[in-house]
Order: sequence, then structure tokens, then C-alpha cells
Amino acid sequence: MRLALELAAGTVLGAVALGGCSTSKPGTPDSTTAAPSSTTSAVPNPLDIGKIQQSPCDAFTSAELASYMGAVDNTSTDASDGKPTCNWHPTDGHKPNISISVYPDLGGPEGMYAAKAQYNFFEKAGPINGYPAVHASTGDSQTGVCQTIVSISDKAGFGIYVSNTTPSDPNYRTMCTVSDQIAQLLVGKLPKVS
Repeated sequence: MRLALELAAGTVLGAVALGGCSTSKPGTPDSTTAAPSSTTSAVPNPLDIGKIQQSPCDAFTSAELASYMGAVDNTSTDASDGKPTCNWHPTDGHKPNISISVYPDLGGPEGMYAAKAQYNFFEKAGPINGYPAVHASTGDSQTGVCQTIVSISDKAGFGIYVSNTTPSDPNYRTMCTVSDQIAQLLVGKLPKVS
């Protein structure tokens, strides 16, 4: 299994920014490595993403996303491959599209880091509220698109994908800044594993 952002996602989401609606998923990470076998967790204070996995569009309200994308026109979901996704589409086609994908079998930080070869742009990000994270894109940089993938337990994680085809967007050249901020928002909302 591999952690890979579908090559067509950038094109599809770019078309969404121009056209308005799609059910395509922004990324489909899979675990590449088994979770650590020791009794010590590789991710301290693991978080529970179960409720978001069941209903990914409940991850954020339209008001929480408004400062990043303006008014939300509609949402679309997909869980066909076991990785539930919600896509938020802006009313203004010049604003970014935002998506969350839940990766129930990410494989912890090891699985996340093992994906480097699958991307044209891949870098270790600073921790997101203390949790290991990477930036990934099938493009050559974070210009216009970025996914922040966060490992929140030895098994699960999530990805926040932000894309925009409008070079005049103030965040166009630094989309990872936006995906990081939205990832921080979600980490702050998730309960700890009990």
C-alpha cells in the first residue's frame, strides 16, 4: 500500500475552482509501513478521528472556513475507497477549494514519511499542534496547491488539501500555510483516544 496523491486531483480540483463541483478525492494515502510494534506510541496523546471518519463534512462549519475560501457554495463527499473525504466548494470560483480526507490506516509517522518518493513536492512540516506532519503535492512546489498530512495516532491520520488556480490569491504561492492553519483547527477539535 502507498501514500499517494492522485495525479489527477490537481487537475480535477483546478477544474472545480473554475467550474464549481466535483466528487473527486484530493488524495488517497495508504499505509506503507506497519505501526510500531512496541508498547510505546510513536504519537504521544493520540487523537480519535472516528466521528469525522463517519461524517467528514462535519469536520468544519462554513463559518470556520470562510476566512480561507469565502462563502461555501456546496460540499461533496466520497468514501468509495475507505478514505472518507469531504470537499468544500466556494461560491466564488477564484477562491480556494478545501478538502479533508481521513486516512484510517495511514501507518503513523513512518507510513507518512515513507511516501516521499510518491510526490514531486514533499517536505517534513513543523508539528501541527504537536503532531507529526508533512506537506505533499504532485506539483513541483506549494504554488496553487498543498496537502498537509497529519499523523494523529500510530494508525490514523488526515489530510487537508487546498487548491486554487487563481495566481492573484494572496496565498497562491504558499498554499501550505493555509492547509497548515486548517489542519491546526481540526487537531484542536479532535478528542483524545480514550
